[in-house]
Amino acid sequence: MGSILTELGEQVTNRAEAAAVRDHYLGVLEKIQRRKIPAHVSIKLTHLGLEASQEGCVQDVLKLAARAEQARSFLWIDMEESRYVDATLEVYRRAKAEWPNVGVCLQAYLYRTAKDLEGLLTSPGDSPRQRRVQRAGGRAMPRKRDVDANYRQLASGCLPRPAAAAKPVFGTHDLR
Repeated sequence: MGSILTELGEQVTNRAEAAAVRDHYLGVLEKIQRRKIPAHVSIKLTHLGLEASQEGCVQDVLKLAARAEQARSFLWIDMEESRYVDATLEVYRRAKAEWPNVGVCLQAYLYRTAKDLEGLLTSPGDSPRQRRVQRAGGRAMPRKRDVDANYRQLASGCLPRPAAAAKPVFGTHDLR
């Protein structure tokens, strides 16, 4: 059984704290490799200091992706609140251009997710990896049934595509 590991935290506003978070994850990836644990790492960009320095955050993500590759693991970039979607997708695209073992988590509760997904699926380069999650939040669908319907639509839109087009992973609390 595989696992996705994360350290809770977000909204780091200085590079020193962000470097400590990066170093924590580098250590986790080293343990994954040494112990041959079937695990991936999932990060939040604001935990890596996205607001302090987007370029510094990108460089940290690239280091983590390189270490994950060395560990034969995978690096997931979690989507956060709606105001970070564009920056998150930009960091993902930059990391994905250099490392094949990077994926991004898309949120089914955001109105814009279908358009973002289509943009990822039609962009040139390696096939994107996305993790789709249901969640509530701002600039979002206020009713759970709308989020559920959007989740199903997003999921069913990926399933008929060839494996080269996308490698989706699904996460939900909805057993249906």
